Amino acid sequence: MAGRISTVLCVLMLTSACADNEQSFYVEHVKVQPEAPDCEVTVSDGIVPAGLLDLIFRNPYTGWYLVTNGLVAREDFGNLVTESNGIVIDGTEVYVRGTDGALLGNTEYYEFEHYVAPESSDVWLGIALPSSVVDALAEEYGCPRLTYDMDEISVSYGLIYSVTRFIGHTLGGTDVRTPDFTFPIEVCCGCLIAWGNCNEMDPCSRYCEEPNGHGMCTLGVANGGDPVDCRSLYHNPGATWTGAPGECTDETTGLDRPCTCDDCST
Repeated sequence: MAGRISTVLCVLMLTSACADNEQSFYVEHVKVQPEAPDCEVTVSDGIVPAGLLDLIFRNPYTGWYLVTNGLVAREDFGNLVTESNGIVIDGTEVYVRGTDGALLGNTEYYEFEHYVAPESSDVWLGIALPSSVVDALAEEYGCPRLTYDMDEISVSYGLIYSVTRFIGHTLGGTDVRTPDFTFPIEVCCGCLIAWGNCNEMDPCSRYCEEPNGHGMCTLGVANGGDPVDCRSLYHNPGATWTGAPGECTDETTGLDRPCTCDDCST
């Protein structure tokens, strides 16, 4: 892969000249996370300075990066090729550093193909915090995986830093890459869940009430907006649970039995 990466790009216009490609192909910023149910992002969407990831969900942090190709469109009359300064993104490299600067996990490469025309910008989804790092952080901090019988948790662990570069080639055949782009992400455990409807003493709310729709297109990944309603996670009309003595009894025997959602409507 190293052979595909070049730090110098020769741009042929009226005369031949060479320019550092990192000045012409770069990541500008990360977009605000999209809202459900559409989960779409456009070039004109807002900018976010930092992200927030809830480790309890064990999902990677995915960010929508605005990538710019500042190369000037040109024509190659000899080979009948136009706009050969268009860039095909071949993939991204990402690594993560802690607050102290120490490397967390290994550099990972994600391969895909996306075209960015000359003198234009486009948004593209990239992995800012890989699953391997998420799992390692959750283990290190002692953040449990979300379960149906979990009590309320909300802990913040502070910032880590995702470093991403996009790698590709021009249609003219020159290998290019963006400069490293650093994006801070706050990590927490349970902080993106609104627990109020699912406390331990109210299983009717937890399992039986219809949840409010959530605004996270990927659970646990946010940079604004409301927390996910816990009922979206636990909603299960077929659930059973052990109630207080005498709360749920068999009509024939009068003995205690498991409670169900039918008991909540009586």
